[in-house]
Amino acid sequence: MEGTQNVRSRGLTDRRACPGDVFEVCFAGPAMAALGADLRRTAPCGREVERTPSSLTATFPLLCLRADYLLELVAMLPFEIAVVSSSGPWADDYLPPSIGLDAAAPGWGLVLKGGGHDRWIASRRWLEYGPYRVVYGPYDTTLVQFHDGSAKLEQARPGHAWITTGLLRPRHGYQQTIRGEYDARDGVLRVHVRDRDVTQRELVDAAAARRDRHADPERPVRNIAYVFGDDARARACLDTLWLLELECHALVDGALRRLDQTYFRRLAQPAWVQQLALAR
Repeated sequence: MEGTQNVRSRGLTDRRACPGDVFEVCFAGPAMAALGADLRRTAPCGREVERTPSSLTATFPLLCLRADYLLELVAMLPFEIAVVSSSGPWADDYLPPSIGLDAAAPGWGLVLKGGGHDRWIASRRWLEYGPYRVVYGPYDTTLVQFHDGSAKLEQARPGHAWITTGLLRPRHGYQQTIRGEYDARDGVLRVHVRDRDVTQRELVDAAAARRDRHADPERPVRNIAYVFGDDARARACLDTLWLLELECHALVDGALRRLDQTYFRRLAQPAWVQQLALAR
């Protein structure tokens, strides 16, 4: 049933006239010059309101603020990431975290398309397991919905924090240089962890390094593996490594074992996502 698991968008039959109330979507990607014309052709109810060299902001009628409808409207447009504004005001003391896309901040949702998944997000698995609703659409589009339309902070805040933690942005701001032993036979960079702690931020930096070094002409990195000297340190990082699709190896009973291949994390959805599914 829709909402109890991640869903695929359906074909739309309700194409009524657009009302006066609108919401904004900020698109970004390498083809912004062509997006305006495509917007007029494929989503005629959208209206361009602002353009910069790297983004385009358009308004859509509030009626379109439904996951499957929005995905069908934008799926054919040439973008990598789109930030969807909230349908209601936030509390005065809440400032959504920055996406790094002009002035856009996470609101009701976020849409990724094609290569935008790899350029903007640490991993598709990170995207799938966040505390929000996930809807898959045509042309390799993924929408994450942060609240049910009520703009409740208790719904939106956890998803906003999760998605911004896993955002890489095209030019990632590294806090730590990822160094390790590179093996040309499998393209894996192995980071040996001895007696130090590994932070979540370091692992996100490692996911960014995997992306940025993937096409290196001399040392292309297929993946990054963390190799721990003891099982306890490895298991403390295992969940994050698995979410980021990084390898986790540890010495267990004197033998080196890979732990992430047998790890499982249950997909736990917020109550409002389940309630939204039951209401449909």
